[in-house]
Amino acid sequence: MITLNAKEAIISTCSRFDTDEFINNRNKIWLEIYFGVKRHLGGTCRIPNCKKNCPKYPIHEQCVLHEIDVPDRVMERRLLGLVRDLEKEKEGYVNQEGLVKKQTDTFVYQFHNNAIQAIAFSEVQSKLKCEEAKADALKSVELARINGLSSMCSRLSVTQAKHVASLEYLQTLKDSKDNITYSIDFNYAITQNSKLT
Repeated sequence: MITLNAKEAIISTCSRFDTDEFINNRNKIWLEIYFGVKRHLGGTCRIPNCKKNCPKYPIHEQCVLHEIDVPDRVMERRLLGLVRDLEKEKEGYVNQEGLVKKQTDTFVYQFHNNAIQAIAFSEVQSKLKCEEAKADALKSVELARINGLSSMCSRLSVTQAKHVASLEYLQTLKDSKDNITYSIDFNYAITQNSKLT
């Protein structure tokens, strides 16, 4: 009877734990079985040196947890479960790797596009600044030419428009970078001089 009650206590206690706990947490299992047998078998005798056949002797004190034998079938199920868990974990990592790779590719594409846009914008800004500088330079040169011509005309007391235009034409010829050949028709010049006198 005691053996059956103890087995019943052990079976009811052990059914609450899985195989991993039997393998990894032996002390916890031992304590639970010990207290389970104690609850089932009872025993309250506190007399020192009490005989072991005393009906009130705490029989659970004699219980010892020996080696736990896990059947091969149970171990196979446990190992298959662990393999499945590892495969799920691997699948999760593979999915995470794919996601990170996709995000990285997206970031690389965005940075590449941003770089191309920045380069294009910089080139446009550079061209604009160059054109503005050229326009400002031409404007400054033209203003200086106009001021110089005006100053020259006032010093030489040239006031007629045709004389100012002639000076301006001579200045243009002087500043021209084209290959211009100058020739003077002395016959025409002499004729013009004779008409003046």
